Amino acid sequence: MCVELRLANTVFPHLTSLTLQDIEFDDEIFEAQLKPFLLSRLQQLHIDNCSGLPESFSTWLDPALGRWPNLKTLSLKGIHTQQGPGDDLWEEADEEEREG
Repeated sequence: MCVELRLANTVFPHLTSLTLQDIEFDDEIFEAQLKPFLLSRLQQLHIDNCSGLPESFSTWLDPALGRWPNLKTLSLKGIHTQQGPGDDLWEEADEEEREG
C-alpha cells in the first residue's frame, strides 16, 4: 500500500465505496485497515488481488453484527486466503498441522 493508514480512532460514517488492492494481509493488518470502516455506509467494497485475507473475514459480513448494512457490491477478485482462528480447517487441525 502506498500510504500507511493510521486510523485506529477514526471513523468514516459517510464513506460509500472502498477499494483495497494488491495488499499482503495478515490478521493484524487486515483488522487495522478495515476497523475504521465498520460503521461506514459502504455500498461497494472491493478487496482485489490481495493475499493473506483471513478466512474468518466471512464472519465480518454477519448481518447480526450490523456491519455494512447497505453493502450491495462485494468484490474479492484474485484473493488468496490464509487459515487461522475462526476458520473451520484451522479449528479442526491438530497442533502440528497448525504450526506446519
